[in-house]
Amino acid sequence: MTDPVPAVGQGRRPTVRRPWPALPRWFVIGTAAALAAFLVVGIVAVVAVTSFEEQPLYERRSPSRDGMSHYVGRVTLPDAPTVPVACGAVTGLRVQGGTATAPLLTEVLTGLCKRIAGVGPYGPALADRIVVLAKAGAIVSFANFGRTGELTTTLTGSPPRVLVSDSFLRGGGVFKGFLLPELAHELWHGGHAVVTARDELMARKVELAACADIPGSASFRGCTDAKRIVDAGDDAALRGLRAAGYP
Repeated sequence: MTDPVPAVGQGRRPTVRRPWPALPRWFVIGTAAALAAFLVVGIVAVVAVTSFEEQPLYERRSPSRDGMSHYVGRVTLPDAPTVPVACGAVTGLRVQGGTATAPLLTEVLTGLCKRIAGVGPYGPALADRIVVLAKAGAIVSFANFGRTGELTTTLTGSPPRVLVSDSFLRGGGVFKGFLLPELAHELWHGGHAVVTARDELMARKVELAACADIPGSASFRGCTDAKRIVDAGDDAALRGLRAAGYP
């Protein structure tokens, strides 16, 4: 007597395999296009990383142009009231900003004025330039620059405007401490329409002296650039600045 043949579902496997269904043509084409796009993006990213060249040291602050001490391209000024601020016994300066930015600028500016004697041997000369700006009613404010990477500039005019990049406001104010040396650098220019190579070198020396009191300044580009330029020596630094376009 033969054993009964089990029915499907009771232990017997089908002897014929069904072929995979054919994928729609649009799906195949779309997948191939996506893979090609990812490949191209990957290649571009690798090329960008491997071919990246650091901006030359002396070109990281642009020379004067179009009435700016450092050319920063398009400038978007704040739409906010101005507030008078005293620099020690000196009056006449104003800061412009909202409820958060105006107090921040006031704190940094007054902090610089309190420790101006500590800005190396450049303190008295920096104080004199601040007096000139105060007599002109200079306005200090944050601004948005069209050229990324630029830190400060002065717009000449009546009154002159000392501007700091609003990039310092990012990250919840974590870059607050680095405002002081950058403001010292820009105030050194005293509202001048044209910054010479020699004056820019002096501004870098002022900046470096101000950096000495800032915790973590060794990780800040402005301070490290200033140190490299000053450490190069006056002759080499002046050659580099003039090659970058400073008169």
